[in-house]
Amino acid sequence: MQQAAVVGWLPGDQNYLVMGARPGKKGWQLFAWDAVHSGLKPVSPEGMSGEGLPLISPNGQRYLDRGPDGAWHVYSIADGKEGEIHGLTGHGIPSAWCADNRSIYVRAHADTNRIMRVSILDIETGEWKPWKEIRPTRPVDEVYNLRVTPDGTAYAYNYRHVTSDLYLVKGMR
Repeated sequence: MQQAAVVGWLPGDQNYLVMGARPGKKGWQLFAWDAVHSGLKPVSPEGMSGEGLPLISPNGQRYLDRGPDGAWHVYSIADGKEGEIHGLTGHGIPSAWCADNRSIYVRAHADTNRIMRVSILDIETGEWKPWKEIRPTRPVDEVYNLRVTPDGTAYAYNYRHVTSDLYLVKGMR
């Protein structure tokens, strides 16, 4: 591989999800790497976007990522097969897997960047359930990069707050 990076950990002592670019191949691809047996097997199509980290299910059997077409897809780590995500539209941003290994926390695009509306989407049935509205305690310009623990008891996010100073000068010509 020309370039490679570990982008996630899989069940077992020495198993990793690796993103790499092979010589002569088109773009990024994800691989499951068994460090004990030095085995590397592709688990995504070639041409993955490489933007952001894939979201690995709690049981380590599937992951969510943007495919070569730029849309979100679910892939099997066992064989790289692509599965469907029912109910996810272009207005939702997957943030994390739920503990049931079939639902995900989805942040919805909103009219304002100051509030994050989060729902739980069952990717097998397409059923949506509202989960939480995240409102920072201080005024911010944007909230983003949400991550939630599988059981939903804790979450973290980044925010951006830009400050500036305004000076008023009197009598200047």
